[in-house]
Amino acid sequence: MRIGSENKVEFLLIRHGSTKSNMEHRYLGRTDESLCDEGRRALEVQVFMDRKSALDEKFLVGQDALVNQEELEAQGVLEEVDYVFLGPMARCVETKNILFPGMDFEIIEPLREIDFGDFEGKTYKELDGNKDYQAWIDSGGTIAFPNGESREDFVKRSLEGFGKICDIVAKRGIRKVAVVCHGGNIMAILSSILGGEYFDYQVSPGCGYRWSVAWKDGARVGGLGADAFAIDGLGTEGLETRRFEKI
Repeated sequence: MRIGSENKVEFLLIRHGSTKSNMEHRYLGRTDESLCDEGRRALEVQVFMDRKSALDEKFLVGQDALVNQEELEAQGVLEEVDYVFLGPMARCVETKNILFPGMDFEIIEPLREIDFGDFEGKTYKELDGNKDYQAWIDSGGTIAFPNGESREDFVKRSLEGFGKICDIVAKRGIRKVAVVCHGGNIMAILSSILGGEYFDYQVSPGCGYRWSVAWKDGARVGGLGADAFAIDGLGTEGLETRRFEKI
């Protein structure tokens, strides 16, 4: 699909809220774990604060601050978006339901967390002295996890998922989207497209990045895996970052 230079899209890339394993600093990848009570509460506090901020802003600019409670509860939380994409795991779905209740959404299968293989469910301390773990540390996290996934394969998969989102956004003319996924997906996508190190884009549960981009004339968007951002004018030549910040 080809899209013109007037097409600009704002992405909110959001990591899911905390799970029990996250709170215990365990490697959590393929396990389909739900949010823990603390994770849900943290997101709900975020919801409350964002709604309060919206009301305060209305009051400060002289608008009517009396808002019907039902209307307030139906609002998007972080801010209004046109559509929500999310990874298929329970922790992503539950985060979406708290932050963007009632919003239309689509599940993007490739946006799963990396498969940590034999390290799944273990903490750094539990793996201390494990020769396979030390080898992975010494590689800078680039070699494949034992019986798991390599970073290279994971990055390709994450970019495939993001390419599918871009294709849908272009076809439907969507201008502002939220993508609720995993910290690993966010690091893979942003480091590949914007440059920098993989771990430069680490983000806490429930947080993320706001990324405003525009495609130049002739740029091609599609579910083409890792190559989607290196051909037909994409990458640094075709994908222009207009704004990038943590949220």
